[in-house]
This record gives sequence, structure tokens and C-alpha cells, in this order.
Amino acid sequence: KSAYEGVLLVKVFDMSIEQRVSDAEFAAAARLRSYGVLSLFKRIDVEAATLGQIGGGLRPGQFHHINRDGVNRAVEVNWDPTQVTTKATVAFPNWGDPPPTKAQKLSAVDPLTQLTRIALTPPGRAPCGGEAMIFDGRQLYRLTFTAPTARALPERERRMGLISPIRCAFTFAEVAGFDRKAPGRQNQGLTQPMVMELARTGDDGPWVITAVRGRTPLGEARVELRSVSAESPAVRLASGG
Repeated sequence: KSAYEGVLLVKVFDMSIEQRVSDAEFAAAARLRSYGVLSLFKRIDVEAATLGQIGGGLRPGQFHHINRDGVNRAVEVNWDPTQVTTKATVAFPNWGDPPPTKAQKLSAVDPLTQLTRIALTPPGRAPCGGEAMIFDGRQLYRLTFTAPTARALPERERRMGLISPIRCAFTFAEVAGFDRKAPGRQNQGLTQPMVMELARTGDDGPWVITAVRGRTPLGEARVELRSVSAESPAVRLASGG
């Protein structure tokens, strides 16, 4: 279980993540909440969960989330080998411009499956590098990661029992399912790469994201790991910012 907090000069964001893994399947749940100055610009109160299969890689099965932002839309996304379907309790006004294609959705995973893929990176492989396509039921976006580089282990992470610290950068790109915007307002206003730091919970333990930093339209922001615990067969992560 991991807990994170996000900071824009002052703390404005909390997130907790819990991941559970068995021989055949995995499950993950997350809670995200904004408050303070961030809530003046964007209210975030999201609960999300995913359930998927293990075998030939982690594959999404069912992902659902609800955002209590006034609309309070609950969304369920189901993957099977031939299609991806979305059900929303409050219908989307449209599917974006352009809308995601069937092939794009089948090639993507939900956000929590991607986090679990990072956590369960096989031995000998890096947890970042390459591209990941993410689909949340309407919006489909691409994360492009640089290869990892070594970094020093801060005392804060050492006290959590973490090892093997690395760093990589990533870019965010809107692909489909977003409202049409002027070129300068695309990609959530992220005009520069973000930096992600990771470490392992032990020689055979899962990877955890310890920090994400970057420049947002609201200024310099960082999300840092506040606490982490790993138990067999569960991985529990908690963070805030």
C-alpha cells in the first residue's frame, strides 16, 4: 500500500494506492483528493479500482472509477480480446475529437494496470522506458518514458527500506477522446517532460514511484511518497502531495 501527497508551494493533494497480486490475477484500488488552492482550479475526488489477469503480462479486465466533481459520473470499462466497452451512469456529451478507435482502446490499459505493471516489472528489466497507452473510458493518452538513470538514495527513502533508486523522465500526449483545444492548450498544459523517481521495496520486492516532479500550468508541482508497505501477497502503497 502506498500513500502520496502533492505540493504546489503548499500541500494540495492526497493519493493512496493498494495493489494485490495472486498467481492468476491482480487488483488495484486508488483514492485521489484535492483541497486547498488546487480545489479552486480543479476539484478532484476520485475512487478507482481495476481487476485484471496475469499470464503473458498483466492485462486489464475491468476498470471503474467515479469522480465526485459535481457531475458525479461513474464509469466502467471492460476489456476482452475483441473489444473494449464503456458504461457511464451519466452519459458523456461526446467521445472527444477525435474519438478513440477500437484498435487504440485494445492496445491501451487503464491507469491502475499501468501502475501495477511498473510495480511488478520482471527482474532484469527496467520499470520505465518506452511508451504506454492509457485509456480511462473516454480519454486515451500516451506516456513516453526515457531510459532510467541511477540516482542517490535520500535518507527519507532509506528509512522506508527502499533500495535501487532510479530516475526517468516522461512526456504526456493527448491522443483521442479529449475535447478539441487550441494547440497551446493541448496535453493538459504540460509543455515540458515530467520527472519520475522510483525505488524497490527489496531485492525481490515491487517497484514504487517515490516522486513525480514537473512544471504544470499552476506552477512547479511535486507528488512524493509518504509511506509504503509491502506484504505477501499484497502490495500496499500510500502517497500524498
